[in-house]
Amino acid sequence: MMLSVFRHERTAETPLKGNISNYYMMKILIISITLIFFLFSSPVNSTSASINSYKLTSTQKNDTFASNEILVKFKKGVSENSKGRIYLQSGLSLIRSFPVMEVQHIGLPPSVSLEDALRLYRQNPSVEYAEPNYFIYACQVFPNDPPFDPEDSNYGILWGLDNFGQTIGGRLGLPGADINAPDAWEISTGGEEVIIAVIDTGVAFSHPDLVANMWTNPGEDPWADPTDPATGNGIDDDGDGKVDDWRGWDFVEGSNDPIDYHGHGTHVGGTIAAMGDNGEGITGVMWKASIMPLRFLNTNGIGTVSDAIGAIEYAVEKGARVINASWGMNNFSEFLFDAIQFCNEEGVLVVAAAGNSDLNIDNNPFYPASYDLPNIISVAATDQRDTLASFSNWGPSTVDVAAPGVTIYSTWPSWHSVGGSFPDDIESGPGDWETGGTTPWVIVATEHRSPTHCWTDSPWGDYGNNTNSWLILPMVDLSRKRLSSLTYYLRMETEPYRDLLYVEASVDGIEWTNIYGQGVGYTGSTEGTFVNISDDISAFDGEPTVYIRFRLVTDHQNTFDGVSIDDVDITSVSHIYDGDEFQFLEGTSMAAPHVSGLAGLILAKYPTLPSDHLRWRILNGTDALEGLMGKVATGGKINANNSLRLPAAPSGLSISRVYETDVEFDWADNSADEEGFKIERREQDSEYMEIAQVGPETTGYLDTDLAGETSYTYRVRAYNSYGNSGYTNEAVTAISVGDSGLSRGGGGGGCFIATAAYGSPHGRSIDLLRAFRDEYLMAHPIGRKWVDLYYRYSPIMAGFITYRPVIRKGVRVALYPFVALSAAMTTRSNSRIILILAPILFFFSAIITIARTDKSRL
Repeated sequence: MMLSVFRHERTAETPLKGNISNYYMMKILIISITLIFFLFSSPVNSTSASINSYKLTSTQKNDTFASNEILVKFKKGVSENSKGRIYLQSGLSLIRSFPVMEVQHIGLPPSVSLEDALRLYRQNPSVEYAEPNYFIYACQVFPNDPPFDPEDSNYGILWGLDNFGQTIGGRLGLPGADINAPDAWEISTGGEEVIIAVIDTGVAFSHPDLVANMWTNPGEDPWADPTDPATGNGIDDDGDGKVDDWRGWDFVEGSNDPIDYHGHGTHVGGTIAAMGDNGEGITGVMWKASIMPLRFLNTNGIGTVSDAIGAIEYAVEKGARVINASWGMNNFSEFLFDAIQFCNEEGVLVVAAAGNSDLNIDNNPFYPASYDLPNIISVAATDQRDTLASFSNWGPSTVDVAAPGVTIYSTWPSWHSVGGSFPDDIESGPGDWETGGTTPWVIVATEHRSPTHCWTDSPWGDYGNNTNSWLILPMVDLSRKRLSSLTYYLRMETEPYRDLLYVEASVDGIEWTNIYGQGVGYTGSTEGTFVNISDDISAFDGEPTVYIRFRLVTDHQNTFDGVSIDDVDITSVSHIYDGDEFQFLEGTSMAAPHVSGLAGLILAKYPTLPSDHLRWRILNGTDALEGLMGKVATGGKINANNSLRLPAAPSGLSISRVYETDVEFDWADNSADEEGFKIERREQDSEYMEIAQVGPETTGYLDTDLAGETSYTYRVRAYNSYGNSGYTNEAVTAISVGDSGLSRGGGGGGCFIATAAYGSPHGRSIDLLRAFRDEYLMAHPIGRKWVDLYYRYSPIMAGFITYRPVIRKGVRVALYPFVALSAAMTTRSNSRIILILAPILFFFSAIITIARTDKSRL
């Protein structure tokens, strides 16, 4: 197998392209090996507007899913014994269960192929579906060596929040090409009660600009050191099966320490809610929040569906209102779909990166952004001039909105060199380095990353066949280190899949271990350029003597230029910060947290807002951009100020009276800053049309001169200078206007006389009478006949009663015994129904007589 090197798919400036020859790309396609995203950074001169993209190729045969794991969902009602019997009889093993999703994560022994295991479960009638445990990839692009001057204003660096035309990363900004955060902050700066789950590579929760905005689990207590999860009390206080998960959870390692030793999740978290107004560092979209760190992507930015499901379940159960998903994959997963549907049922908004392949994901789906679920916001990326980023996926149906995602500056973990011989730029000679094997490595000046020298395996031409040569770094002490990493710059040209560079470690310099597993190494081409690599060596944390070596192994055919290595360092994660732990990144991963942060600002202002209304506010507050028309569904980029200042949607729309040619209805005004209301109507199954606008604080409308023999449906929304609110519920006329027949629909029609008498379609008395009508009268033929007659004549009587206060009072008195009897009716005995029907039928007869008389006079 072989490891993919890069943490990004492509860059912001160049079209997506393969990084090995077309011949080798065809080989990859033929054997169905497609890495969804490239996950590492590539170097670029800080003054250049062009960023090149590179890739090294993987020889892992199943690099879209784990080769020895599957996920299984059983049908409802299947017992745990039945589930267990299947895998026990087949020699499989249960890795873990997801009880909320009713999903099992199954491990396969070497003797059972993935195809056979899937066939076993899919043929079982107790199984709803089974699928591989797909890999998921982070969605950022790394611009390397970005311009950074410590004397510059941090606020100017954050162009996505406030763009006044500054130049960042060699790009000249366009004033106003931002999310308009400063105006939004006049309304809301966030609040610690808003929990946003960052499901990612973890978060550097002790970063000075994040520590005060990190979520803590109120069910876990106590702990001694907020920066060290190991100081918990060793007890599962909240009974969720996770001991001391007071800071979140690491689903990769199964620990309570979701610290980030990749950087992606920390960057995302800082964009959402780096501390604001504290006089240092930067600020996120939110100044205050509770960021819940949930690690499911590993050190290479790769995770699995099973770990994603675990993190999603945890986030929902612990009260997150928003989940940021700056990751994705090309494979459709029923399990991930169900997990996000579960979020929808629980009122949780999921903000998903659209991906970085410059593709229309309407036609080339990317998940979870492409799932057709009402609680997902799919986010594309824009640059400093309000144009769609060259790398960003798009889709007029699938992608909802855009947000800043190019040259985004945010928080970064603290890595410090372990000291000793590191860092080493290879300018001081070999020192304590050792080399050996078939052809010893040498230091040369003919090629280098910086400034003039590097190590290479074959300085005078191509490497030879059957090469086995190595380069050993000076010994390093990791006895007091955590999350150690080996970083270096690599230039490579080898025969793909056959000639490999292995990275190995040893505690004695004799027995060597491949740090990524047997047979896993780097292969392929960097196209003549040095690229930045970071290898996880945390498995050797705590060892007082550690040796690292690069070993090139080739086969008996075809030779290439070989391998060069420069600027080597060994670092470990630290809780010591120097104040410069910030980084530029770009990608739709960086766009999504702008939207998550905006969702948090809105929830801080409107804490009870349902997720569908929250989503609506974000999508309807956008700035329309010509370049986004036909690219994203809204045609726009988020505007935080607009979304916060939109009026609240009115509610409780209800038909109060229906006349022969008129309909009267009312609603509740929930906004304090609307400029008026827009009223829309449709007939039968036709489209809605706006029929009127009324002023602020209005709560009713009379629609006149309507055609007869027609049923109408209404809806209302508020508006102001920032846009329109959401709609009320729909209200349907219960009978066709001018018709004598009864047509039952929603919206609270009917009970017209009682509504006129009490002056409102709402209230306990009205509800009781309606309940009596629906539960008793409509359940019997005689009752239904009288209801028909009632609806034929009651609108006329309601109009007569409405404007005669004395009669209204008398009708209320007359209705009192019926209201009392309606309240008392709890059973359906025939005798009770007869006793109730008799006076009601008498009352209705009187109404009909009066109505006929009144009608004959018109």
